[in-house]
Parts: sequence; structure tokens; C-alpha cells
Amino acid sequence: MSSGRDPLQRAVIELTRWVTRVPVKWLVAQATGTPGNDTALQAALRQAQINVTDGFATFQGPDTDPLGFEYRLSPPELPVHFNAKELMLLGDFWAIYLFNTPGFLAPGFLPSW
Repeated sequence: MSSGRDPLQRAVIELTRWVTRVPVKWLVAQATGTPGNDTALQAALRQAQINVTDGFATFQGPDTDPLGFEYRLSPPELPVHFNAKELMLLGDFWAIYLFNTPGFLAPGFLPSW
């Protein structure tokens, strides 16, 4: 896995730790946009999301890409946002990842980068 050490990504993670006063771990969803996006763009976005993860402070989360248009808002809203049906399903996805990702719920100190 990548080191997850991109300066902007690191800053966002550090800010969440500072604001919450808790060494927050992150689950990063695989979400590249609406169905039908350019496949090269989707692959680049997916790789960037994977590169954020390090298996220590950041972990891979659920893949939302297989969910089609029936789970997304209709125009005039952007179809990248999810509707109520999708949000309920995503809650289930996140619960699965929260409780089944090795190391995510493990206690321990997360040092600053």
C-alpha cells in the first residue's frame, strides 16, 4: 500500500485529529463518480483513493461505484450525490467495513506524521 503521505491528505487527517482531540482513523470509500464516467478518469480517481490508505491510520472503505443511477439524485441535483435509498444502503456498507477491517477498531496510538 501507499504511504498515504500526500501533503493535502495529511493536512486533512491531522485537522480532524486536532478538531476532535482524538487520533481519528479514516476509511476511504471507493467513489469515482456517476456510472458512465470516462474509464481512464475513474481508474485515476480509484488509484488516488487507494493511495491515501496505509493500513494503519487510513483504510480502504466500501466501493460505491457499482451502485447505479437508481441510487442517485435526479437532475437538477448532481447525480454524484446519493438519494435516501442509497444513504441507507451506504450505512450498511460502512458498518460492514467498520467492524470487519483488520486494525481499524484496534486501540492504539496514532503518531502525527
